[in-house]
Amino acid sequence: MERFDWERRRISFVGKGRLVGATPLPPDLLQDIRFYLAGRREGHLFPARNKKGAALTNVQINRIIAEIGKRAGLKSPNPKSTTGNINPHMLRQTFARLCKDSGLGTEASQRLMRHASFKTTYHLYGTMGFESVQELYESQFLECV
Repeated sequence: MERFDWERRRISFVGKGRLVGATPLPPDLLQDIRFYLAGRREGHLFPARNKKGAALTNVQINRIIAEIGKRAGLKSPNPKSTTGNINPHMLRQTFARLCKDSGLGTEASQRLMRHASFKTTYHLYGTMGFESVQELYESQFLECV
């Protein structure tokens, strides 16, 4: 809870490799979080159910995301997936693609994704998605014919 910066509308966190990061939060999400907290000022935002004072584990988070994905009818686009479930990393990849498709620059996307290298962001998300390629193809070639 102490990681929220309500004034600057962001939350700090410790991520992969114990790197500290921060992410901006939209005002409506902050409002929803305040409602969810119902005055609580300490502890974890999403505490574990079975251990008082403990945070959710990575396994619990994966299970929750997979279950929500099933309820929403979402399946992994990865043909090699053994479960067909979505996972937190897919949400991260989707966020990166949405940043790219909305016109957010690669540098800003790099900072939000916390990639150490610009090249990582560019190589993974700097290219056009297939939907964009198809739209460009259709507008350039099919509408002219």
